[in-house]
Amino acid sequence: MNAAGFLGRWAALLIGHIGLVAAFNIAIDPYALWGTPRIDGINQFKITAHSKVRQSKPAQLARSGARSVVIGNSRPEAGLDPMSRCWPPELQPVYNFGIPGAGVLEQLRNARHALTFPNVRRIVITVDFSDFLYLAAVEKPDRNNDAGASQNRDSLPGDPGILDTLRNRLLSVLSLDALADSVATIVSQQGIAPSDVTELGFNNGGMFATVIAYEGQSVLFTQKMTELSARYPTGAWHFDHASQQTSIQFVALSRLIREARADNVDIVLVMNPFHHAYLDLLENHGYGADLQRWKSVLGDFATEHALPLWDFATRHTYALSRATDGTSQWFWEPAHYRPELGDRMLARMFETCPELGDVANFGRLLRSAPGSGGE
Repeated sequence: MNAAGFLGRWAALLIGHIGLVAAFNIAIDPYALWGTPRIDGINQFKITAHSKVRQSKPAQLARSGARSVVIGNSRPEAGLDPMSRCWPPELQPVYNFGIPGAGVLEQLRNARHALTFPNVRRIVITVDFSDFLYLAAVEKPDRNNDAGASQNRDSLPGDPGILDTLRNRLLSVLSLDALADSVATIVSQQGIAPSDVTELGFNNGGMFATVIAYEGQSVLFTQKMTELSARYPTGAWHFDHASQQTSIQFVALSRLIREARADNVDIVLVMNPFHHAYLDLLENHGYGADLQRWKSVLGDFATEHALPLWDFATRHTYALSRATDGTSQWFWEPAHYRPELGDRMLARMFETCPELGDVANFGRLLRSAPGSGGE
């Protein structure tokens, strides 16, 4: 065999192996990027998808045909189930665009991406007090945790470019990491509580459930409270209510609202619920007054823009509920609520699911906009 023939066969063999790897990764689809059919016992649960949601969720949204989109961080991602029976039929299908660790600007970028789909008629934006704080040493309240976000106060970060999208697609089928994750997906299907990100973007809380199954829920509570105590030491963060509405977060949110209204898309603002242990920590570390000022400023903002604003960050019955063994049926841990509580949020906002009982005292409507999810 001459050199040319050897090289040709070698190249054909290499291409064949690459093709097999790519086909295998697409078939298993460990990141739920391609929308390959899920088969029970093989790839039903995408245990590594949580690590690639920034790449997979835009593609999922495009496939979903969603009329409503949930925007936020990991709290709504694991708390507001798009398949909940408490979503009104006219708002379905629903897609959950929650991204773990996303700050305000990244969340608004995702909302802006959702506006590019003509089916989308409503966007539910969940907000957190912590995303509007700034370090005491910083002179202006323009703190931004979103890597690469523009510092121009008149701008809103755009969608990833076509080259980034192509790169993400190639890595999902040709990288060794993807191959390892495909194998791990198959092996882990029979676990106690396999993690998953569904086709509608919902995180099933499998990682929380696994810890609870092996170590108990009190471990999650203790770990999170230790983390929060270190993150919010007394006096480290501040909320400047006097200049907040000119901060980059509110300017970007105002621009999004204008764009949404131009497309006849309704916006609903929702404050995420927290366990009373989280609220106690904020109070004990000196952030209680800032939390109330933030709610007041956000309420004024909602009034100015005629938006419905729901406050679930209160000491409601569910927030105070915790069994003597350290478990909570409403929270995974102090900062993340379960879909059972998410159902009651939806029932309260949309007056659905009467079988859940009286939820009239759960949450407060700080600002109502007729026809936009208010009362």
